[in-house]
Formats: sequence, structure tokens, C-alpha cells
Amino acid sequence: MTYYLYHIPGKKIGVTCDIYNRVTDQQGYEADEYE
Repeated sequence: MTYYLYHIPGKKIGVTCDIYNRVTDQQGYEADEYE
């Protein structure tokens, strides 16, 4: 299983297995808003 560490500047840092689903679909951020 692969884990992804993501950073939303000024907001949070998180870890997820499904970065697209977690950050884009569930949290509502666009692909260019996180690293």
C-alpha cells in the first residue's frame, strides 16, 4: 500500500492512500492547491 503525504499551503499537512479522492473530492481542493 502506498501512502501520500500532502501539503495544503497555509492550511494543513496530511497523509492518505487515495490522494485524489481524499483531497479533491472529499475536501474540495483543486489539484493546483496542494503539493
